[in-house]
Amino acid sequence: MDIGLAKLLKDHLRNQWEPWMIEEEAAQDGELHMRAFIDSGMTPPPKRKKIAMWTIVALQSMSTQTVKNSWIHRYFGWFAEDAEVT
Repeated sequence: MDIGLAKLLKDHLRNQWEPWMIEEEAAQDGELHMRAFIDSGMTPPPKRKKIAMWTIVALQSMSTQTVKNSWIHRYFGWFAEDAEVT
């Protein structure tokens, strides 16, 4: 599952996070309420709602077949049609 789903999920999340970081950096120039973050050179973390939305979009972008394939490992499968005959 680590390779089948986690890597794909992380890639999709990163693809949504990177544009957000660029937008946040540009938006910080005029904001004073986040002065502590700006003074330290840090970008404030995204809100949990934003992260949840990124996760939903990332999960919805994965095909059912990809999810099923991530559970198949050599002689082990969760689905009867995937079981290997030995």
